[in-house]
Amino acid sequence: MSDRKACALVITALDEIAWFLNLRGSDIDFNPVFFAYLIIQINSIKLFIDESKLPEDFKGHQEENGVDIIVQPYDCIGSDLKATVNSLKEGKIWISPNSSYYLSSIIPKSIRVQEITPLALNKAVKNKSEIMGFVNCHIRDGVALCQYFAWLEYSIKNGMNVNEMSGATKLEEFRSKNEYYMGLSFPTISSSGPNGSIIHYQPTEETNRPITVNEIYLCDSGAQYM
Repeated sequence: MSDRKACALVITALDEIAWFLNLRGSDIDFNPVFFAYLIIQINSIKLFIDESKLPEDFKGHQEENGVDIIVQPYDCIGSDLKATVNSLKEGKIWISPNSSYYLSSIIPKSIRVQEITPLALNKAVKNKSEIMGFVNCHIRDGVALCQYFAWLEYSIKNGMNVNEMSGATKLEEFRSKNEYYMGLSFPTISSSGPNGSIIHYQPTEETNRPITVNEIYLCDSGAQYM
């Protein structure tokens, strides 16, 4: 921040906020993020969020790590940013070029630094623990997929009725037994026969087809892990 002569950094990207605070949420389906804004200054950090979404041990965790984060209502980001601008005697305010026009326009161009944030750059660099986390979660997920396809092959060969929906449910069941499993990363595309040609297909009661040895079966799925 000092290199840009910035005395405040406005963070609007939800993944950057979750990474910086080491918190996860579920405000958006299949994404481990939460609706919030963050203003980081030299001597303070303000988090704009619905406080009821924060974990009970949030304040205790801060105290243990010597951090004091001021929690403000989510809707106060605009008025607080205006107050920050008006109280500024020197320096600039840094905000991502991907931020909304509303927030960016609050900051006069003369004091606005509009560049990719240092959080985004640092988040892109993974340490050894994070890299091993990626490796381990892929191993866990691979095991779940192997279990599912083995179960599917056995079930079909032995005359069991399996369809697109029950197959997707069974795959999620195998995944849910994995350590650190947090949920799916998108709705499972479980498609049999002609349904496999439909982009982003998701089976419903009306379109649900049986999975058999006589038709191609396409399964495209993903998961989130801690």
